[in-house]
Amino acid sequence: MQPRACLPERRGVGRSGALARRSERDAARRSERDAARRRRRPERGAGAKQAASERPVEQRAQQQLPTDERARRLDQLRSRTRARRPEQGTSAEQGASEQTAAGRHRRGRGVRRRRQEAAGRTRPGRAGVGWRDERARGATMTAAGAWASARGSAAAGGKLGRAGAAGRKRRPARAGWRAGRAAMTAAGAWASARGSAVIRLQLLVVLRSCPNSANFSLVAYFHRILHLDIVTSSAVITYLVGAIFFFAALMNFIAGAYIQRTTAIFVFSPLAVLGYMLLALQAYLPSLHPLDCEINKEPNNCESAKGWSLTLLYLSLLMFAIGEGCMRACIPLLGGDQFSNDDPKETHLKSTFLSWIKFANSVGALMGLVFLVWIENNLGWALGFMISALIVLVGLFVAASGLPFYRTQKPNGSPLKGILQVLVTSSKKRQVATIDVIELQEIGAADSVDGEGKSDSKSTGTTQVEELTKAITRMLPIFISCLLIYLPFTLLMTLTIQVGSTMDKGIGVIQIPSASLIAIPTAFHMLMQPCYRQILTPLLKRFTGHTHGITPLQSIGAGSVCGVAAACLAALVETRRLTVAEQHGLTLTGAGVPMSVFWLVLQFFLLSIMDAASFSGLIEFIKSESSPEMKLIAPAMQSIVAGIAAWLACAFIQLANNASRHGDGGRGWLDGADFNRTRLDRFFLLLAGFEFVALINYAFWARRYAKKQRSSGV
Repeated sequence: MQPRACLPERRGVGRSGALARRSERDAARRSERDAARRRRRPERGAGAKQAASERPVEQRAQQQLPTDERARRLDQLRSRTRARRPEQGTSAEQGASEQTAAGRHRRGRGVRRRRQEAAGRTRPGRAGVGWRDERARGATMTAAGAWASARGSAAAGGKLGRAGAAGRKRRPARAGWRAGRAAMTAAGAWASARGSAVIRLQLLVVLRSCPNSANFSLVAYFHRILHLDIVTSSAVITYLVGAIFFFAALMNFIAGAYIQRTTAIFVFSPLAVLGYMLLALQAYLPSLHPLDCEINKEPNNCESAKGWSLTLLYLSLLMFAIGEGCMRACIPLLGGDQFSNDDPKETHLKSTFLSWIKFANSVGALMGLVFLVWIENNLGWALGFMISALIVLVGLFVAASGLPFYRTQKPNGSPLKGILQVLVTSSKKRQVATIDVIELQEIGAADSVDGEGKSDSKSTGTTQVEELTKAITRMLPIFISCLLIYLPFTLLMTLTIQVGSTMDKGIGVIQIPSASLIAIPTAFHMLMQPCYRQILTPLLKRFTGHTHGITPLQSIGAGSVCGVAAACLAALVETRRLTVAEQHGLTLTGAGVPMSVFWLVLQFFLLSIMDAASFSGLIEFIKSESSPEMKLIAPAMQSIVAGIAAWLACAFIQLANNASRHGDGGRGWLDGADFNRTRLDRFFLLLAGFEFVALINYAFWARRYAKKQRSSGV
């Protein structure tokens, strides 16, 4: 029958239909798996953006949602996105609206992708990374700004830093860890640059201090090679010390006020190298110094230097004083510029840097006193001076290599001009009538523009200048008292070194120059600095209640006491030396006295304590009792006081020698070049008495000043 014949055909059609439906279901499942896999792993290649934009359409098509429902869910998704990643600015909202939902919410990029982004190796052309590019650009500009600031370009650093800050404002909050990494990179770059600058400055301090400490033996050069007498040798050394302090004060006022400190260092410091080279030339050429002569054995037969020899000597010493004074004043200030005064951590780092500067100075002084002094006394003065010139030149080259890393400040004027004009105006007004306050304020305000730089108003500048002037006026008696305390220091140091040249300097076969004995207290102080900070300062703090153990005024007084003790001890040692010389019949021959040079170690030790306590105590006193403007010129004020004291010491030794000629047959205490015929013990006693009177005077004014400060509640 016909239906039975058609039955197999219908059965076959049914089977094929079932197979077709099953294959369609399998294909749909595979397509779903592929779509899910593509959603978990972003597409590679040029069509990534197109696939990312098409994926939400496929997803919505599979969900088979109505149009209104899809729109509502899309709005919710966008609102949640804005709440999670807030955008700022009109351009940011427009960019967020232009991005697709898939481009803003891609999550599973994998560990490799995250590492690439953290390392900064994000590939261009990726979808949904516009805000990351913006963040990276801002962080890069921030790092560039920090690096430009580290190189000393303040303008470029400020512009790039502001651009980086703008980039940070536009980036989303969830990129904070990347911003922190960029900030740490910028901070690390600046810290590395600052560390490089600080290390170079400390090396310059070591290489500068090495030949400078060896200059203590210059008095032996004057005596042996130039055949100068005792008074002239001591006077030249004190003139040199005073000139160094004067030029240090001058550079302290000029550098940072009218020229940059780096400019001052690399313009004036090479003069120290030229001064050493002129000294080496004079010591090497016989025509520039007197004929060789044993001045200790034949003091009356040796001709002293005069004419062009003395002119060349004074010119070389003047050049050395300018260069040395510039380096002494500008190196600590330039190092302090590398740190900010607004951050407590930076302030602590600055104080640490200044402590390391002192340590570097001690290390250089120790090397110079041990090696350079021995070379000058045993291998020749010309060789010693040339080595000193090369050492300073190498130090300047090392410091110059760090010019890209130094952070410098623009010159902003000096407060000294306003102070001087206020003082002059006040003195003139007092002679006529009472001071016209309005006119004085106008003068102070006009000068404060040059003294303070950028001031908000004229009244502010006037107040600052007047307060600074009043502070200097209050401290003026302390300055004069310290001047009298400093006066015997240079004379005691130079005369002790000259006396040591006539004593037994040998330890077995080794001959030790008398100037090298200063290395013993220098090394002791260098090693005792940690013990002083960790042990002695807390112990003194329990009794005095002061932060540093003792006040700056007490430190100055302690240094003066050590000066009195050093002068008394020097008189006792000199009395013994003259007694030994008389017992051996060496009074007329001028030969060396069989007495060990190590008798001078204790007075060198006391003089070094006086140097460390009194000189640094005055600086700390000025800083603690004055305004921030006064703190900047505190080293200059101390240099002025010390320089005037050194120049007064020249007049003191000449006056004392001239006054002593009225007795002992018309011969002065320090006449001639033979130390065995001098009365140096009496001169040391005179210095001890002068220092004791200066100590009493200082104690009176210091107690009066402290009493006024307590009564005023300062």
